[in-house]
Amino acid sequence: MELETLRQLFVTELKDIYSAEKQLLVALPKMQKNATNADLKAAFANHLEETKNQVRRLEQIFNAIGESPEGKTCQIMTAIIAEGEQIMQSSGDSDVIDAALIAGAQKSEHMEICSYGTLITHAYELGDRRTAQLLKESLEEEYNADDKLTALAKGHINEDARNSSYKPEHYSVESGNGGGGAGLVGLLLGAAAGLAAGMLMAPQSGVESRRKVTDTANDWRHQLTDRIDHLSDSARSLLNKGRKEMENVGSDIENMTGGTATTGGVASTTTVKTTRTTTRPGGPTPNTPRTGGTSTGGTNLGGGPLV
Repeated sequence: MELETLRQLFVTELKDIYSAEKQLLVALPKMQKNATNADLKAAFANHLEETKNQVRRLEQIFNAIGESPEGKTCQIMTAIIAEGEQIMQSSGDSDVIDAALIAGAQKSEHMEICSYGTLITHAYELGDRRTAQLLKESLEEEYNADDKLTALAKGHINEDARNSSYKPEHYSVESGNGGGGAGLVGLLLGAAAGLAAGMLMAPQSGVESRRKVTDTANDWRHQLTDRIDHLSDSARSLLNKGRKEMENVGSDIENMTGGTATTGGVASTTTVKTTRTTTRPGGPTPNTPRTGGTSTGGTNLGGGPLV
């Protein structure tokens, strides 16, 4: 392989993504067949049609630039699909296998997103805006496919996979008496189950009932997760604040007493003099420790390429 110009690099990378898409045309039907969840099956079927369109776009680009799409194999996609084959040949819980299929599929999506992003940047650099626009269409489809998989995973598939091997002692919420957290979980789950049962008994269509049950269950699950996270953060904050206050109190006592003096074998207590301090405008009271919290936040580790 010779790489003397940016155009040579562009053509090489174009052949690489073409190989990746062609491999996915074979892999996606297998993934659809091995998935159990109906929504996941539909997602794979939909992306198969998108992949066919992406292959056609790439062939259109090769024709426009006078190059052949053949001659290169995408080794990264080959490795990702090989891992997927192992998943599809695995025995075990169907929900866990669905979660594993999503993980494997998103590896390929992220690889394609990186490849299309780089190709778009190079196309603009080479002055080929038409090619860049065609590649952008494929990139947008890859982003959407990845978002759909994330939504399915977070919506219920990951939770179903977790619950398939649920162990109360592994997932209980820690509390001071050992039972408060578990009681909160039981209360919320019981209320959600009762509400869901009531909806199932309501005189409405089965589809509408299932939709409401799903939406309600998701709402309860998110509320429970947020509540647990809040309780954990609050307990940690109180513990740290209490530790700091005890250290400050101990320091103040030492400063005020100044210790004891011994004369002729008889201990005499040092007289403690207290002075009144005045709060200064715009500043803290002297000898008063400042307290403050720490702000935490999430960081978006993912990101698309610059196009």
